[in-house]
Amino acid sequence: MKSAFLTVILQRFLLIFVLGFILTLPFKYYFFPNIGQFLQPIVSSFAGLFIENESLIYHSEGVLMQIWVMLLLVISLLGSVIWSFFKPDSGVYLLFWINRISAYFLALMLLIYGLNKIFKYQFYFPEPNLLFTPLGQLSPDILFWSSMGTSHSYSIFAGVIEVIPAVLLLFRKTRILGAFIAFGVLLNVLMLNVGFGITVKIFSSFLLLLSLMLIFPYLKHFVHFFMGKEVRLQPEPIPTLKNERFNRFYPLMKGLVIGLILFESLGMYFEGSYFNGDQQPKPFMHGAYEVQPNQQGIQRLFFHKDNYFITQSFADEFRDYSLAWNGTKLMLTNQNKEKAELDLTTINTDKFELTGVFFGDSVDWKFNRIDLEGLAIFE
Repeated sequence: MKSAFLTVILQRFLLIFVLGFILTLPFKYYFFPNIGQFLQPIVSSFAGLFIENESLIYHSEGVLMQIWVMLLLVISLLGSVIWSFFKPDSGVYLLFWINRISAYFLALMLLIYGLNKIFKYQFYFPEPNLLFTPLGQLSPDILFWSSMGTSHSYSIFAGVIEVIPAVLLLFRKTRILGAFIAFGVLLNVLMLNVGFGITVKIFSSFLLLLSLMLIFPYLKHFVHFFMGKEVRLQPEPIPTLKNERFNRFYPLMKGLVIGLILFESLGMYFEGSYFNGDQQPKPFMHGAYEVQPNQQGIQRLFFHKDNYFITQSFADEFRDYSLAWNGTKLMLTNQNKEKAELDLTTINTDKFELTGVFFGDSVDWKFNRIDLEGLAIFE
């Protein structure tokens, strides 16, 4: 009796925690609302009682997120105990909802990230300045991201092995196989995030937990398979709810959920009509340029896709400036909010000249466009 009661508490703890994490996750969806962003003021106010740091940001790896996860664990435990005290019986429906919520959310995330890789929206072509940054100056996560962006074929492969389990998770008869594949994929993702310091370790750990929850009831069968024993895997049964109206509309609701998942995952690509992120329109002058000898010791200039103007000296020092373009002039702003304007002259399709006063220095820079795709890293 005591064991059964603890099992009920555990199931309800998992349900509250999973739902709480999903609903409060700060994630920028295409169609679904980003509910997690509304939690930041609350968590920030609570964290302010213990941490004096006004620059804390609520994201998937920050201190605020860590605080919220610990709070959510406590809330889930207290909620499950109180719930079980007033209603100790559970039935099969609790496991049903844990299974469905975990499977559908995991499928959604694998589809989003998998399609992002296939369509080159996650591991995109490295920014020009990164291609000329000395290796020792790159952080591990930027190094990994840039390396992945140099290979379209591997990006597609990495996306496919996430999309396959995502599709399998959407259907009851293939859900077990999808969960096993997802576990292997996500274990590798988590180790990449840990090894390269990529700031989604909490989120990837949560996704790995969901996959483990889905395969846990079948772990015994999994062990028997590797021991050479007979294994008969059966998809989990759908509980027959007492509410006949729910049973009647269950297939329709399932179809609606799958439809929303597909719309969320694919909508942005059809809206923009770009199925290769590298082919999206780039800002004016985007690229890398070799500068002719000059008094300022500037070796290269870069125009970043996020409207930054970046200089690289012969000592490999990089400085970035906010960039605006009015049709004839580059209007630059440094980190001290100081302004500068440079006149741009186009000599031909690959040669240009910048003249004017660059934060106190009179400059006359002639520079040539660098063919980035001709670099050795893309051979």
